[in-house]
Amino acid sequence: MWTPPHTPLTEGLINTGRLAMFRPSAYLVNIGRGPIVRLDDLNAALAAGQLAGAALDVFETEPLPSTHPLWQRENVLLTPHVAGAGPHSEERRFNVLVENARRFVNGEPLVNVVDKENWF
Repeated sequence: MWTPPHTPLTEGLINTGRLAMFRPSAYLVNIGRGPIVRLDDLNAALAAGQLAGAALDVFETEPLPSTHPLWQRENVLLTPHVAGAGPHSEERRFNVLVENARRFVNGEPLVNVVDKENWF
């Protein structure tokens, strides 16, 4: 599984060309960032039988418009951008904050530092 960040380099990464490389038995799962997958390309690939199905928690446009054809596909599972939620999410975020405060005080490198040049 891979959940790339949304950057200028990953926007539209999963498109007609890449979807053509999928096996017909494959399922696409996107719980990362919506703009990475071109939904119209995905819909066309599903219609052509290029992959078996998809599960999407994030979309190019959120919420996914009620008129989008993916809502009608039986082989597509759509969820309302909740994949990142879990019973320990807040605790994990707080632990990173506390760890970075400790590291900052001790002059140590921080964890989860954002590389602004690469957008993540």
